[in-house]
Amino acid sequence: DLQQLNASHNQISDLYGLNCLTSLESIDVSNNALIANSFLDLPLKSLHMLRFVDLRNNLITGVVNLSKWLHRCIEALFLDSNYIHTVSCLYPLSTFTNLKALGVSNNPGTESTRVTCSSLNSYLLFLMPSLVAINSSPIDNAMKNEALFLFKKLGDNVDN
Repeated sequence: DLQQLNASHNQISDLYGLNCLTSLESIDVSNNALIANSFLDLPLKSLHMLRFVDLRNNLITGVVNLSKWLHRCIEALFLDSNYIHTVSCLYPLSTFTNLKALGVSNNPGTESTRVTCSSLNSYLLFLMPSLVAINSSPIDNAMKNEALFLFKKLGDNVDN
């Protein structure tokens, strides 16, 4: 049974047929032509063993379809160098409760001058407290505490 698949650098625009690879643990489809709709009709939830997904350097603009179709057991997801235009577009990733490593660097929304590394990390940690690394940088307890404090304070201001 196939456990790892490297299909990078192939100009792939869809992932049809992968749902039959039920033993797949790792997939690298970086440097292709995947877009957000590439995941629309492809239920990969049958891939219960899948833990590592590399989608770097594609044409992905959002993660809504991705979060609907990938199994929640994903532990590492790399979306670096795509076309995600706003940080809020990453909110659907909060459903991945086992996510340990996330890469989102070099996207228009994460490289904006209005988004600092600290605020991006705080937002992502608030959404996904299970993260131990963001953009290949380890997360320490101080960063987690800062995220909790910042978003608790924000929530308190909204409630008043």
